[in-house]
Amino acid sequence: GHLEEALAAHRRLLADQIRVRGEGHPDVVLARTNLYGVLSNLGRMEEARSVIDAAIAQGTQSLGPTHPSVLAARNNRADWLESQGQFEAARAEYESIIADAEADANAGRHHPEVIPSIAELGKLLGELGEHDAAIGYIVEANDVLASRYPHGHGNLQTGYNNLGVVLQ
Repeated sequence: GHLEEALAAHRRLLADQIRVRGEGHPDVVLARTNLYGVLSNLGRMEEARSVIDAAIAQGTQSLGPTHPSVLAARNNRADWLESQGQFEAARAEYESIIADAEADANAGRHHPEVIPSIAELGKLLGELGEHDAAIGYIVEANDVLASRYPHGHGNLQTGYNNLGVVLQ
């Protein structure tokens, strides 16, 4: 692809979102989260971490820790931690996302922005050799996805693949 062009486009979008909407807006958190993704794809991991941390800090202050945009950013931070081999820190982040959402009546454990954290925690636990717990999380995520998407949907296929990997 054209990652450098994508990076420039996401930087422009973030600057525009901040100028037009202000730091406290969910779209600014989302713009930072998307910028994180491009930086990660470019292998610029320290800059990616800085961007996702800013998204979480700004979003948590303005919107709270269980706003959907903040939950997505927090999931990305857990992904970053995992990519850096910080497995226990990633595990703690995924568990924190799930617990925080569970405690928030507006979010809930099965909020669409929490399901990726449940699935990712399951995958991580599988990699750590905790197969029974891993299977429980992946099956939970798959059950929620199956209730929301038609048979054969890509999200379900990914979930079934995750389960298959852990079961091996």
